[in-house]
Amino acid sequence: MLTIRSAEPDDAAAIAALLIRSIREVCGPDYDNDERLLAQWCANKTPDNIARWTGDPNSYWIVALADDTIAGTASMTLNGDIKLCYVLPEYLHRGIGKAMLEQLLQQARLLGLHTLRLESTRTAREFYKRNGFIETGMTLGMGIIPSYAMERDLTTHYA
Repeated sequence: MLTIRSAEPDDAAAIAALLIRSIREVCGPDYDNDERLLAQWCANKTPDNIARWTGDPNSYWIVALADDTIAGTASMTLNGDIKLCYVLPEYLHRGIGKAMLEQLLQQARLLGLHTLRLESTRTAREFYKRNGFIETGMTLGMGIIPSYAMERDLTTHYA
């Protein structure tokens, strides 16, 4: 059974570990396991930073619980920028990412937003395309990660 709830500061250590594992194990191969890049990407994923970020009143941050484990996490700003959507490697392809994305879409609509934006990794690019996002250009996520700028019109429904 999957449960999605708001992230709490007490989740910070589990979220930090999830992000680092997902970046290194899932995204790493798409970036040639470049240790310099992966280390930079993971550097700010500390429990202290995560606790601060989850408490930011200008963001909406969720976790997905499966088997009593935080198996996924996602966040967006209240103005419609998706900041992240990651799943533990052993929980991939179970619909957790899609369920979290749907929760972000629902929250965005409740906020009255008409568009969501994000910078996708190479790894997640096809996932976002399948879920109605279109590419708008190339970018450097966090200034270091070759990424795809994408957006989705919330007035259109996708299956």
